[in-house]
Amino acid sequence: MPSLAALTLADARFPGGGHVHSGGLEEAVARGAVTGVADLAPFLHGRLRTAGLVAAAFAAAAAADGAPFRRLDAELDARTPSVAQREASRAQGRAALRAARVAWPSSVLDDLVAAHPRPHHPLLVGAVVGIDGADQQRVVRP
Repeated sequence: MPSLAALTLADARFPGGGHVHSGGLEEAVARGAVTGVADLAPFLHGRLRTAGLVAAAFAAAAAADGAPFRRLDAELDARTPSVAQREASRAQGRAALRAARVAWPSSVLDDLVAAHPRPHHPLLVGAVVGIDGADQQRVVRP
C-alpha cells in the first residue's frame, strides 16, 4: 500500500501541478507518434519503462537517510537529455516543494533546496515519502 505522502503528492488537488504535465504525450501527438487510443498504451508503457523507471530509481535514492541530493540532482540532469523535460521536472519539483514544506516540515527539504533551489520532481517525491517514513523499496511500489 502506498504511503499517505505518496497518495497526497499524486492527488490532483495537491498544489504541486504534477497532474497537469503530459509527460511528452502532447509532443508525441503533435509529431504523429500517437494518433489515437491504439497508440496510447504503447506510448505509456514506453514512458514507464524509460523515464518512469529513471524517476522511480531517483525517488527511491532520495528517500534514503542522508541522501546525497547534490549528486542525485546532477545525475538526474545527465539522465534527462531533453532540456524541456529537465525544466518540466524542476518546475514540478519547485511547485510541489512549496506545499510540501508546509505539509511535511523537515530539515531534509532544506538539504534538498541547498542542493538546488529548483529540485527535480522525483527527488522531491522521494524526499517527502522518505520523511513520511517509507523505505526506499516502498517509494517505488505502486
